[in-house]
Amino acid sequence: MANTYHQVYIQLVFAVKGRQSFLKSDFRQEFFKVMSSMIKSLGHFPIIGNGMADHVHCLVGLNPDKKISDLVKDLKVDSDHFLKDKNWAPGKFQWQNG
Repeated sequence: MANTYHQVYIQLVFAVKGRQSFLKSDFRQEFFKVMSSMIKSLGHFPIIGNGMADHVHCLVGLNPDKKISDLVKDLKVDSDHFLKDKNWAPGKFQWQNG
């Protein structure tokens, strides 16, 4: 089919395990910029990332050739490692399951 066009937007919301306030305001904005870069590197279009100390919101233009579940899994794993590498979150930091 010629000229097929897809435009799918999703909002991802995920929380720190136990809703603990680990995403401190002094690095939060930089962290959301890094998350946007991660989303882009996973083949999707980041529109906005924001949140509070205990959760994250990401509005994403979804690549229809990729699975949402893979995006969420990879984004959680990559951001978890980033936070721990920067020492922005304690060693016990984890995202909530689901």
